[in-house]
Amino acid sequence: MRGKRRWKPLWVILILICLFISLPYIINCIVQHNGLPLSSYISGETEIERTWLVFWASYIGCVLSSIVTFTVLYLTLRQNNDQNQKNRDEAHHENELIRDAQVRAIKYERAMQHVAEIRSCAVAIYLAVVNSKTEDVYSSISLENLKDIDFRVIRARLLEIQEESNRAYVEMQMLLSYSAGRDDETDKYMDVIKQMSDEIYDCIRDLIWLFIECKHSLSVSQEVIQSEVYKYASEHSGRLKIPNYKFIWDIIIENNLMNIEKNRSEIVSKWHDERQKIDQLLLLSLRGLVSHYYVKAQEIKV
Repeated sequence: MRGKRRWKPLWVILILICLFISLPYIINCIVQHNGLPLSSYISGETEIERTWLVFWASYIGCVLSSIVTFTVLYLTLRQNNDQNQKNRDEAHHENELIRDAQVRAIKYERAMQHVAEIRSCAVAIYLAVVNSKTEDVYSSISLENLKDIDFRVIRARLLEIQEESNRAYVEMQMLLSYSAGRDDETDKYMDVIKQMSDEIYDCIRDLIWLFIECKHSLSVSQEVIQSEVYKYASEHSGRLKIPNYKFIWDIIIENNLMNIEKNRSEIVSKWHDERQKIDQLLLLSLRGLVSHYYVKAQEIKV
């Protein structure tokens, strides 16, 4: 269809050429013979006939030159129109590339800003559970004289730690809930982060329980303390399962440290080492979450 439309003007030009050339000849025949002869000829014997022939030649030359001029003009305009269309297409394509680059730049900037917000929130979560208040609880319970331990103060600090941890976790959940890039990987990290936060809190509760038992050990037999240890272990058996990680009751049972008062320092020291494993897992999970969103931001940039 495109080829036929392209050649249509040429057919028009050929028809016009034939028409304009044949028209004077027809007029000549009518003037000379009052009709169209069967054997056509062009007269030129008299002055009038010669004048007519001159006019005819001029007319044909003018027609031909006009047609040539028109053809050249038409082809030039057609070429210019094709070139202009090509230029418009190239400009449109270039504008599309520029717009795409601008959109990617905006999305990348927003994604990196989101990464910064997630990183800030991750730091808040880590500091909420691994901070000076946690160490204060540890130091307070580690006092040599059990009578100097004020468990009301320790409980208040423990509640502050839990409140700060929960608040930081909720802020992270709210931050990620508005993210279009939230996926299963994000949920996996958040589940681990929540588990680590809860476990650190439970570790401190374990320590408080331990020293409550230490106080009891001053007035009850070792058999009662042993029974309490096994009972507590049974009640908390559904806690977080981490390879090579031991809870306080695991440390007591496996190392035969049932004389809690006598072995208090060793129990606390071993527990502190074990708790650092939880701290590291929490840190790794938070870093993994931040890294996950950083990689997604870099994919936008590419």
